[in-house]
Amino acid sequence: MFISIRNACFGFLFIVGFYSGFAQIKKQTSTHVKQNNQRVNNPTSIKQAGSTAPLKCLNKKLSLAIHIVTDSLHHPNVTQAQINAALAVLNTDFSPICLSFFICKQDTIYNYQYYKFKNPQHIAPANQTYAVANMINVYVVGSIIPPIEAGFAGKAGDFMVLSHGCLSDPKCWSHEMGHFFSLAHTFDTSTGAEFVDESNCIAAGDSICDTPADINPIPLTPSPITPGCQWVGTNTDAHGQYYTPIIGNIMSYHPSACKTPFTIGQLNKMLNWYLIYRNYLY
Repeated sequence: MFISIRNACFGFLFIVGFYSGFAQIKKQTSTHVKQNNQRVNNPTSIKQAGSTAPLKCLNKKLSLAIHIVTDSLHHPNVTQAQINAALAVLNTDFSPICLSFFICKQDTIYNYQYYKFKNPQHIAPANQTYAVANMINVYVVGSIIPPIEAGFAGKAGDFMVLSHGCLSDPKCWSHEMGHFFSLAHTFDTSTGAEFVDESNCIAAGDSICDTPADINPIPLTPSPITPGCQWVGTNTDAHGQYYTPIIGNIMSYHPSACKTPFTIGQLNKMLNWYLIYRNYLY
């Protein structure tokens, strides 16, 4: 059962600086441009994600359907101010491609079994009952199990699930929206580990050529990242070269305190993914 509390399809407008955001990203990635970018010729190809070609401006504002799940006492345990603040950060991170998000519909779900959201068991029944077509459905839950994670989304399906902790994290919602628009983790190895020398940057890792080879720092002891956001790790790739990733990239597992913006390659890949595969969203 749920009760609709908003269905106005007008949202919160956040004014952000496109040129300042673009300049920040350009500055961040300028030392990491990879020669392999020359190998891609199709300007609309998703595989061009590593290109440093100028960004397009989508000039799109996409609708969110926010579904807030309450606990067994019907308490949401999250405030509208927290959601609005997290949304402002999300819009800032996507402003370089002129893509923003607004709350078109919001409701409260009083079915507390979803408060501790089970991935993947709860996905299908929740979407069948509550999802709104052609919108990005965002389920706000107390926690996600198993294993415990802050949020999850994928490049298939029009939904994502965010825990309360995710909303208070300056990287989390943007990280999950990155997955929604096809981005992988910077340390992804599903198609092979990326080499530090960048020779396989399109075929392996995150398939983006302006995000240097990275590794997941969470299981490493001691941490390869200092409190001052410096990389001090001594880990090497298969060729014996030391990793030197961008510290704090949104799609990394680096500390949120070290957050840095999406790279141009990441932004271009999301832009192309929207144009080719998610242009039905309004």
